[in-house]
Amino acid sequence: MIVTKALVRQVLKAERRLQVLFVAVKLGIAGSEEKLVEVLEAFGDKSMAEDYLNSGSSKLYEGGRAWAQRRGYRVDTGIGSHRVSWGRF
Repeated sequence: MIVTKALVRQVLKAERRLQVLFVAVKLGIAGSEEKLVEVLEAFGDKSMAEDYLNSGSSKLYEGGRAWAQRRGYRVDTGIGSHRVSWGRF
């Protein structure tokens, strides 16, 4: 939980937000998904949502899908962005 809080604090600073989020997803810390979805809601964009959808985490997938639907995006299956994977460096 301490690591998750530290990562979220860094994300809030906006500097290197994407890189910090990638590290958080790659660490794959159980229970951090809710905070990561909150970050998507607060600071997300289409690319970040796509990263969540393709991360391999079902919770991040659901967060990305919900974010996209609320903004009128359609979520399709198929080849997508694979810039980051849950729990894998």
